Amino acid sequence: MSEPLDPDTATLLAEIDQQPAPPIAQSTPEQLRAGFSDLLRRLHPHTPAPFAGTTRDDTVRNGPAEIPVRVYQPTDADGDDVVVYIHGGGWVLGGLDSADPAAAELAMTMGVRVISVGYRLAPEHPYPAAYDDALAVTRSVAATNPRWLGVAGDSAGGNLAAAIGRTAPDEHVRVDAQLLFYPALDPTMRAASHTDFADGFLLTREAMAFYWAAYKGDAESTSESFTPYDAASLIGSPPTVITTAGYDPLRDEGEQFAARLLDSGIQTIHIPSPTLIHGWVDQMDRVPAAAEAFRQGASAFNELRIQHRSQTGTSP
Repeated sequence: MSEPLDPDTATLLAEIDQQPAPPIAQSTPEQLRAGFSDLLRRLHPHTPAPFAGTTRDDTVRNGPAEIPVRVYQPTDADGDDVVVYIHGGGWVLGGLDSADPAAAELAMTMGVRVISVGYRLAPEHPYPAAYDDALAVTRSVAATNPRWLGVAGDSAGGNLAAAIGRTAPDEHVRVDAQLLFYPALDPTMRAASHTDFADGFLLTREAMAFYWAAYKGDAESTSESFTPYDAASLIGSPPTVITTAGYDPLRDEGEQFAARLLDSGIQTIHIPSPTLIHGWVDQMDRVPAAAEAFRQGASAFNELRIQHRSQTGTSP
């Protein structure tokens, strides 16, 4: 039996329900992005605490495209370790600003440099644009030969991080670990949780179908770079931390992906948050349990980093 919904989350959902959004299929991308920005302002009502370090905006070239990135360098950063962070938003929404709270918190929690990726968005830029941009940034970072390189992302960003983690060996790109916050993995949405939580918990089944269609565009590809969920083999994926939320349409596919990774011999840490909903990385200011779930995920990811340092004989 499911644990009861987190009470702070229930309060937040009731507040959001008082201002229902128009049907997603009848909205333009611009309207959806404006609505997402409004939602984020409600989720982050307070001025954020100053980042304990420096941030700077930059770009990474991917062919003719200039990919915006934001670099977070904590004052007490531990050596040359780095995380590439890839934001969520159904491949349609979000950017460097929406990812700012999570990327900054990850940098401070782990004490490492974090590079947030402002990849091109669908439907204007369908697959493989987002994957190509995220891979290009990861490749650029890997070329600097950091001591340890992790990729991380939430929801659609978790999909992109998992895709990079799976294809990195074939692309000759080094990735040492991956952190997947409630990743979107299965475009068929065949898991039971898509029906159990189809409506009423922020992310709906209708919205997820829209996002998958926008990202896929006219492509017929079922490549591992689109989703590694049905990859013939997950061998070669890096050590993984994967989190899931109990009241999330994506819950079951995340759990099943974690099981497949373990069956493939990949070191995998699955951290369930049974009382939370999808998108809790963006809810940390309003939901203490979400902030705690983030700390748990980041701490487990950090343990993989420390373990890698021990195994490779590198020192701070």
